[in-house]
Amino acid sequence: MKRVALLISLALFGCGGAPEKTANGTLVSSSGGTAEVQEITLSDGTRCAVMVGVYKAGISCDWRSH
Repeated sequence: MKRVALLISLALFGCGGAPEKTANGTLVSSSGGTAEVQEITLSDGTRCAVMVGVYKAGISCDWRSH
């Protein structure tokens, strides 16, 4: 799942800078801004990667695991 979170970050934000670990997730940045990617688990056990930035956001879930 961590690989999915990183791929989402790179796909949505580009390769502007190296990812940096934070207390809650991974911080990614590019010339377009900065966003944080966090892994979450839904109540049914589905694991998701969520990215939230100033002007961008995204979510990807491992729906096939159920």
